[in-house]
Amino acid sequence: MEKVKLSHFILLVMSILMAGCKNNYQGAGNENATSLKSDTVPYSVKFDFDNACEISTDLKKNGIIMFDEETENIPGGIQQIAVKGDTIFVVDPAKNPGLYAYLKDGSQLFAYCDNGTGPEDIVSPMSLAVTDSEINVFDFSAKKLISFSKDGRFKQGINLSMDVKAAIKDPNGGIWMDFSNQKYGNEKLIWKKDEKSKPITVLTVPEHLKGMTTVPLMNMVQLTNGELRYIPSIEPYIYALSDGRAIMMYELDFMGKWPSIEKIATQYQGNDWAKKFINFPIHIKGVAESDRWLVVGANFNKKLYITVYDKIDHTSRSFVDSQQEYYNPLYVEESNLYMNRSDDSIEILKID
Repeated sequence: MEKVKLSHFILLVMSILMAGCKNNYQGAGNENATSLKSDTVPYSVKFDFDNACEISTDLKKNGIIMFDEETENIPGGIQQIAVKGDTIFVVDPAKNPGLYAYLKDGSQLFAYCDNGTGPEDIVSPMSLAVTDSEINVFDFSAKKLISFSKDGRFKQGINLSMDVKAAIKDPNGGIWMDFSNQKYGNEKLIWKKDEKSKPITVLTVPEHLKGMTTVPLMNMVQLTNGELRYIPSIEPYIYALSDGRAIMMYELDFMGKWPSIEKIATQYQGNDWAKKFINFPIHIKGVAESDRWLVVGANFNKKLYITVYDKIDHTSRSFVDSQQEYYNPLYVEESNLYMNRSDDSIEILKID
């Protein structure tokens, strides 16, 4: 458990250290901002903390993946995975930073762990996105998007603003950049059609969150079909990202336990927000989605809860990890949910 917790802690600290930095990103005018609301009402995904079933007894176990430890480099704090056929791509941003690929039997295909400050080095990769032709990650420390071939060879690095907190490349080559709830600028989410295009402001910072620049562990996620999702910092929403637009797809209903705007502004905002935010009641821990299922993880009262949302029936089921076996949901492939276990393995659970 300690290995995985370390990665979350380091990412949070890096975000807090940059909280007071002024955004120098130019050219993202608010006049280009898209609407915060979609044309339809977002689906409501309910977290029923009070009536949650047990993950360990109410979800069928469908296998465990143990990564080969007899290799030179192994991930020690998994932040995100992508499952493509028999291959699992993994990023570790903190413990043993790098990009990894494994077969489902746990044997390693490659490990890219060239840590340093060179143009082809990698320091703290996150926001994994895999297409038919390449692998993309965002290097949090180096502030660049890095592209690799499918066999783990460096292809390209795109330098971004030092104020970017997360970034991801979409299947068409567009670049999405999250500035979180920056204090000195108004841009929260920015999109560029390509590396040389003018940036466009897509979402702006809510006034009650100004300066609270924490970044969730998984706030930019690629689905199995290549679509992108965005979970804005300290907001109970999930957006679909496409062609320079952010469409609110889901509203997370924590049934009265998510603090109101007024409470956040009065009890958590301010120069000492980072210290107060430790006591924020709910921390979103991850999002995974397939054509049929949406799975959202959240910490509440020091326990991990997941809600499984059926996109066909529009129903939600909540589960709790009372035994502290898991860390967060990583990926959904058909009805298989890949969960990050506290012993650094990955367990597959059936959610249908």
